[in-house]
Amino acid sequence: WYWTLQQVPSKKAMKKMRANIKEVFSSPSKLLWSMEEMVKLLNPKIIGMRNYYARRFARPWLWKIEKYINHKFTRWYNRKKQRNYRFGNAAKVGELTLQAGLASICG
Repeated sequence: WYWTLQQVPSKKAMKKMRANIKEVFSSPSKLLWSMEEMVKLLNPKIIGMRNYYARRFARPWLWKIEKYINHKFTRWYNRKKQRNYRFGNAAKVGELTLQAGLASICG
């Protein structure tokens, strides 16, 4: 017999991570920024969260944050390009963020 400790982010920590990401996208003036500038602003936050929370069993929780970041980028891009749909162009935005060098929180 042996025991393993499964450390995962708490609900409070998940809420705080989402709030940090939401804060980046909250200002309407950021619509004037390019994708590369947004990625440059967001990457240190993502890398810091990954370094702090990334454990063996935390991947499903961090995947939710990764999905949240992709949704936020998609909504930001659609507002920037004045598109009326919320999550259209999600695949295109995913490719653009990868090209811009967005870090992954899942590692």
